Amino acid sequence: MLVSKKLRHLEYYDLQRTFDELYEKSQKGHKFSNLFEIIASDENIKLAYRNIKRNKGSKTAGVDGLTIKNVKKLSEEKFLEIIKKKLAWYSPKAVKRVEIPKPDGRKRPLGIPTIMDRIVQQCILQVLEPICEAKFHERSNGFRLNRLAEHAIAQCYKMIQQQNLHFAVDIDIKGFFDNVDHDKLIKQMWNMGICDKKLLCIVKEMLKAPIVLPIGEKIYPTKGTPQGGILSPLLSNIVLNELDWWIASQWEDIPTRTKYKCFTHKNGSLNKSATYVQIRKTNLKEMFIVRYADDFKIFCRKRSDAIKIFEAVKMCLKERLNLEVSEEKSKIVNLKKNYSEFLGFKLKAIKKGKRYIVKSHMTDSAVKKAEEKLIARIKEIRKSGVAEEKEALTVSQQEKFMEFVKQSNVYNTYYPMFTIMIGTGLRCGELIGLTWKDINIKAKTVNVDHQLIYKNLGDGCKFHISTPKTESGIRIIPMTQEVAKAFEEQRKINFMLAKDKSIEVDGYSGFVFTAKSGRPLMPNGVNSVLYNIVDAYNKTEVERAKKEHRKAELLPKFSAHVMRHTACTRMAECRMDVKVLQYIMGHAHIDVTMEVYNHIGELTRIENEIARLDSMVLNA
Repeated sequence: MLVSKKLRHLEYYDLQRTFDELYEKSQKGHKFSNLFEIIASDENIKLAYRNIKRNKGSKTAGVDGLTIKNVKKLSEEKFLEIIKKKLAWYSPKAVKRVEIPKPDGRKRPLGIPTIMDRIVQQCILQVLEPICEAKFHERSNGFRLNRLAEHAIAQCYKMIQQQNLHFAVDIDIKGFFDNVDHDKLIKQMWNMGICDKKLLCIVKEMLKAPIVLPIGEKIYPTKGTPQGGILSPLLSNIVLNELDWWIASQWEDIPTRTKYKCFTHKNGSLNKSATYVQIRKTNLKEMFIVRYADDFKIFCRKRSDAIKIFEAVKMCLKERLNLEVSEEKSKIVNLKKNYSEFLGFKLKAIKKGKRYIVKSHMTDSAVKKAEEKLIARIKEIRKSGVAEEKEALTVSQQEKFMEFVKQSNVYNTYYPMFTIMIGTGLRCGELIGLTWKDINIKAKTVNVDHQLIYKNLGDGCKFHISTPKTESGIRIIPMTQEVAKAFEEQRKINFMLAKDKSIEVDGYSGFVFTAKSGRPLMPNGVNSVLYNIVDAYNKTEVERAKKEHRKAELLPKFSAHVMRHTACTRMAECRMDVKVLQYIMGHAHIDVTMEVYNHIGELTRIENEIARLDSMVLNA
């Protein structure tokens, strides 16, 4: 979940408000002439490092041979000094060219900047993104926050199934990333309100950075944006944003003398059906674009319209953007007769009763790719011998983990939450969905009748309240003294951090566990915190063991589910009645609970046998 990570990282450096202001100002047509100050700020640079360090690409070296591992060795002060100096007098190092094989046998060229240049690009991206987001068209879906290929496919479904547009203009741009006009791009950025001349000069320098080919030859590009560059996806959207709005201006955004009523959907999109009814009475050619990066379709009602639109779009790309269309790959498709491919799917309109619906399949190439990935994964599992198992923490591991959290200046605020997890065995969704209304300190009970999820239910990825995993999940869990104390401590933490309690999800508010902003915790966020703590513990333990000349006792990486399994195991070890344990854990079937008991019983038998053997040796 890249998006959630980005949002979570913003909370560390209090930049959310800054970026929100940039977005709002951009919506109002503000001209930004002093963005460099934000780009070169300590908080923005540190955020860039945090966003980039977990990327797989950060471990790939550029022409200087350096990776994120080399950056980690620098002190914070030294790192900030290097980046600020680089921004002040920016001169990018050469980009390393690598070639990635494509399914059709050809090769895709990728450009790999140096790690420091990537961090600089990330600094710029973070500031430009909210400004550009405010200007992008709603049916531009590639490389955008909270936008996925699924959104583009859903929009295609709408065009075919609801709008009854059964002619698709499929256009392929010849080598789009390699043919972007630099001067045109800079003008487009200026027109978007990005008027910081120093920033525009840096972007221009990035685009002109020399490229080192696999054979060692160095070339100097005069056009194009290197695929693989962090800033390239955003720049590509800026280039094609003009096309999006030009197509919209030809029909859906045509001004009408009468202002017809419109309403807004839950996802924020505008319903202009009343306006469209009136425009359809004219001779204007109905057209809608759906775009994902440089892949796009234009949906039309009639073939004659599609032919004219095809030619008009080719002229627009040529005259406005200096881009050529591939005649071999571009075509007009009658969706009632033929499939049209888009983002790994092939779409067709088939008749069902009196209307047409979408019939879709994975493309042959997508199926082949999926099969290859599956085969590779199977081989990996076979090679390892066994699949990954989720084992409970031992008592020793649990104690070491909890003590480390308690003593940590960074993670100690999570101590009450982990105490509650161990003491109640709550599922992750049940835990983050808890509100203070569910907690009865006097009666020492926790009421569980809902869980919090974060997923797309048709209106974009959002928080939602749902019922527990099973009917047995609805339960009242008794608190131990330790758990009750942890809840009281959590209340104090929330008060001290002045967390906003007004945030509401499906009628639920006052969440027990929230981010600094007051927003509920992300389900994956709990796991990320656990992974980070284990990494921090292991790093400290390795250093301590080295000083004490002993072997380091490391903790395994574990998830929130393992914490739940650990809680169940601790209760079973205390010989809690199996039916009571089943109720507390919310297991639908007692077999699940018995598995824990049987496992403990097996361990006990082994321990007793070892003790017996030791006794025999001593007696001998």
